[in-house]
Amino acid sequence: MPLSQYGVVRLYASVLFTGTAKITINSEGGLSPFFVSRLTLFLNRPADFDVLLDTINIDGTGPVQVSSYLPSSKVVVVASGLQVGDIVSSIPSYLSVFILKDPMGNDALVANGGSGVVIGIRFSSGGVGLGTTVSAIATIVAPTNSTVTISMG
Repeated sequence: MPLSQYGVVRLYASVLFTGTAKITINSEGGLSPFFVSRLTLFLNRPADFDVLLDTINIDGTGPVQVSSYLPSSKVVVVASGLQVGDIVSSIPSYLSVFILKDPMGNDALVANGGSGVVIGIRFSSGGVGLGTTVSAIATIVAPTNSTVTISMG
């Protein structure tokens, strides 16, 4: 894919984190795939519990459960006591089917539109971190003729 047909954009979304959240990234108007090269989470204060990668849903294929409640299967994005973590680099090797190289050679989640990329995150304990705001900054490589959006809820 020629890099000249792609552009890089950073998008921001934020939500009050009550134990679970979904991050949705979509691209409309482009005929080619788009790539989520980084998806960095920021908490407004250190996490009381680990923040886990819970589900991945690419182009509406159905959510794939990533972290179960067994300690050995937890995929930690933001460790307890920390404030920052990256989802793309946290994806375990057994889910490498979701990772391709973007036009600049970076590992990235790839989608073709449809429902885009939907990522579920949650606290490891299912508990509520009072007053915790989670923000996401996505670095996206997308066709120059597309409109890219991010939302959290």
